[in-house]
Amino acid sequence: MVTWSLDGFALPTSERFTVDQFVADDVVTSYINITSVTTADAGEYTCLFKNVAGEVSHSNRINVYGELLIRPMPEVIAIFGKPLRLKCPVGGYPVDSVTWAKGTTPLPKSVHQKVLPEGILLFENVVKSDAGAYQVLLFFLLFIHFFSKT
Repeated sequence: MVTWSLDGFALPTSERFTVDQFVADDVVTSYINITSVTTADAGEYTCLFKNVAGEVSHSNRINVYGELLIRPMPEVIAIFGKPLRLKCPVGGYPVDSVTWAKGTTPLPKSVHQKVLPEGILLFENVVKSDAGAYQVLLFFLLFIHFFSKT
């Protein structure tokens, strides 16, 4: 069985996304075809293959130049005492930094939280005080070049 995800969540339901696969020489090849690509389609795509022998996955980021945006995230349910990894579902490119906050407090705010450079918020072990609403701020550098002719 082959499943695809975008930034750790199910692929958007859209006629623009076609997922297909074929078998040649006992090798299964699965692919996604996206028509009329937009910045919302940017992100980390993962293909997960499972069978009775086990599972294997491959992930790769697709960047689409354009205005930055954050795709809606479903509610996340965490298990007390277990690790949790949240990846910001960002579209657009380039993204220079991703900053997480809980309320108005920038993260990390404790030793069991880490913000990784690729925009991932990592909880080493979830505690009760981690519950709540989180925000993400995206930053990009804008370079303006002025040319003068003398």
